[in-house]
Amino acid sequence: MKHFVKQRGNFFGVRVKSSGGEFTAAQFGAIQTLAETFGRGQVHVTSRQEISVPFIAEENFDAVENFCANHGLELCTIGSTLKTVTSCQGREVCRSGLIDAPKIAREIERRHANKSLPAKFLIGVTGCPHNCMKVDTNDIGIVGAGGYKILFCGREFLTVRDEATLYSIVDAAINFFATNAHNGERFKKFLERVGVDEFTKHIRHE
Repeated sequence: MKHFVKQRGNFFGVRVKSSGGEFTAAQFGAIQTLAETFGRGQVHVTSRQEISVPFIAEENFDAVENFCANHGLELCTIGSTLKTVTSCQGREVCRSGLIDAPKIAREIERRHANKSLPAKFLIGVTGCPHNCMKVDTNDIGIVGAGGYKILFCGREFLTVRDEATLYSIVDAAINFFATNAHNGERFKKFLERVGVDEFTKHIRHE
């Protein structure tokens, strides 16, 4: 799998994936060592709750991958895959949280991470209607609101009461997209082409 992104000059960057928007203190320490050993001690927090380490030389690719594998750091895959599922802190931390957002993000990652797709795919989970994570800007958004409100490209689809149903709908949506979208076609364009009614019929049937 490809993990390194070409940057200016002869350098590359690598991104470390969060788990439901979370890192442990030990992981932060390992990222510091990674950046200081193989980069220039610089890191950047991305919009998808990843930590990017720039200025990596090509000859260090294997060493970086081995370091991350030995220190509990998962590298993001480059290309047309499910990108890191973003999440707020959810009900375990935030007093406004209605759902366990990080847990849901981790489960969706477990089911679909690194799956080859026609185009990149974005999912965000937010614990309450305040929508701190702006999940309506994702391909699939999940909101804690009287259950689990599901949005497709910002448009409300339905609200379900249990996690099992939530996962089955997310699974069906991703699998339908994977099977029927054109190469390079983003989810919003795909929905416009196949029609929301046809898509909904398939998802509800699943």
